[in-house]
Amino acid sequence: MQLREKEIKQGQSGRRRRVGVMGGTFDPPHYGHLAAAEAAWEDLDLDEVLFIPAGVPPHKKSEEVSAAHHRLAMVKLAVAGHPHFRVSRMELERPGPHYSVDTIRLLTEAQPGEEFYFIIGSDMAFELPRWYEPRQLVALCRIVVLNRPGYSMDELSCHLAGLFAAHPDHLLMHRVPGVDISSTEVRQRLALGKSARYLLPDAVLAYIKENHLYVNKAAGDGSGMCAAAGAGAGATPLRPPAELRAWLEMRMKPARLAHSERVMKAALQLAAVHDPERDPLVVQTSAILHDVARDLSVTELERIISEAGRSLPAKEWRSPALLHAEAGALLVQKELGINDPEVLGAIRYHTTGRPGMTTLEKIIFLADYIEEGRSFPGVEEVRRLAAVDLDKAVLTALEQSIMYIIKTGRPLHPATLEARHHLLAKVKR
Repeated sequence: MQLREKEIKQGQSGRRRRVGVMGGTFDPPHYGHLAAAEAAWEDLDLDEVLFIPAGVPPHKKSEEVSAAHHRLAMVKLAVAGHPHFRVSRMELERPGPHYSVDTIRLLTEAQPGEEFYFIIGSDMAFELPRWYEPRQLVALCRIVVLNRPGYSMDELSCHLAGLFAAHPDHLLMHRVPGVDISSTEVRQRLALGKSARYLLPDAVLAYIKENHLYVNKAAGDGSGMCAAAGAGAGATPLRPPAELRAWLEMRMKPARLAHSERVMKAALQLAAVHDPERDPLVVQTSAILHDVARDLSVTELERIISEAGRSLPAKEWRSPALLHAEAGALLVQKELGINDPEVLGAIRYHTTGRPGMTTLEKIIFLADYIEEGRSFPGVEEVRRLAAVDLDKAVLTALEQSIMYIIKTGRPLHPATLEARHHLLAKVKR
């Protein structure tokens, strides 16, 4: 629909103005944001889309995001020239962390004659029931959920059904053209000195370069966000667990994330004994990310693997318990830009193990098995061994797993059996 035709239609209908709301840190804004806003504006017949850069999001610390004035300037440059995109600084002018429901409440009070459409990705929508005052938010506006890779829209509709029971017409599941870009990806590319052209508008890219944003402080003037810890010449920067938490919270259930944090704690303890020269950030990254795909459906796991050009295993191995490790490694590589083979291997083999496991793979496999939340017959024996002999502990854990799988009648993955045989030839008992 052309702009003029749309304006004439809206004037004749007499309906309330419809305003789309896109919030976020926009650190930086990219073509993924703009494509989603354009699709929502056109397909939902919105009068305008309001971009609202966040001040201090509740899930982040102030030092984890670039300065507000930089983010505001970049959003203004990104939307310049679109007659129906507008930028608001309302969240930047409010002190302290605040919540989406507060923003929507202020908008409805200030503009009572308008309908608001809160636009979020399916990754964020999964956690919507755990947001602050989610039912009040649902009552105040319509929630437009845009598809994102790794999430089934059908499953998400079922997941959100209870929250929207009183306002079923306020949930709008909407598919938009696939522009799979993340701000994290853009930041990491820029931190490595790689091109971000065609990922974000030229005006935004020019602003980033002019203000030295997303570069190592040693290479710039310190006015932007520095590159993540662990970044060296030609290396993919690893981010501290605190910076990964917001990304993980959108993809993992709280109980799963709590488990991963316990695995991280156990992995650091094991590394201190069995691999003391290892960079702790590598251990933390491998541990906190190991289960990132565990809460996805088989369909979504298969899609991630297939889209990466990997062959799917035989049908008997296509359970979430087995597929999530491979899919998790691919997801981390794609969305976080992590290419460290040891980190990816630790994620990929933390469930089945494999013959010739690296020390880091053994540490993550074992930490997942013995973290303090585990309580099953035999775990104390593995914990005792883990304190003195890494290989014996891994071998014992593999043997216990094999016996359990056989007892429950499930198929035994060949890699697990081969890992056991490999260690059996190595370990003296």
